[in-house]
Amino acid sequence: MLGEYAENTFCMQFTPSECADIADAPEPIERALARERQLAGKPPEKFSEGGEARHKIAKAAGKSAPSVAKARAVRDAAKAEPEKFGKLQADMDRTGRVDGPFKRLKVMRQATAICAEQPPLPGQGPYRVLVADPPWPYEIRKDDPSHRATHPFPQMSIAQICARQS
Repeated sequence: MLGEYAENTFCMQFTPSECADIADAPEPIERALARERQLAGKPPEKFSEGGEARHKIAKAAGKSAPSVAKARAVRDAAKAEPEKFGKLQADMDRTGRVDGPFKRLKVMRQATAICAEQPPLPGQGPYRVLVADPPWPYEIRKDDPSHRATHPFPQMSIAQICARQS
C-alpha cells in the first residue's frame, strides 16, 4: 500500500477517505513497533525523529494525524450507516476538507443522543435548558408612546431578583 501511495502521489491527489485507507495499512506495524519500544523500556522517540506512531502513520498518508483521525471517523460512520452519513463522506471527498464534515458528524451524533434520551418529567429535572424571565425593572420614558400603558406585571429590583435566587 505504501508503494502504491508513493507511485500515485505524484499522479493524483488522494481523497481524505483514500488517505484514511492508506493510513490503515501501516498502522498495525507501527503500533507493534511502538509497543515493543515501550516493553523494552526505551524512551519514546522525539517528534523530530519520527514522533508517535499516529504521526508516522499520518505522514505515510500525506496528512496530519488529526486530519487522518477525522477522516477515519467520517469514513467509518459512512460505512456503518451509509444512508445517514454517506453524504458527509461524499462532501469530504469532493472538497478534500475534513473539518466541516467531521463537525457535522459530531453534531448529528449529539442530536441523535439527545433525541434518544427520555425527557424528564416536570419537576424532576435535570433539564438541558432553563429559561427565566424575571420582572426586570425598566425606566418609563414619557416621550416614548410604547410606554403609555401600565406595567403588565409587578417589577422587582435587581437586588430582589438576586435575593430570590439564593
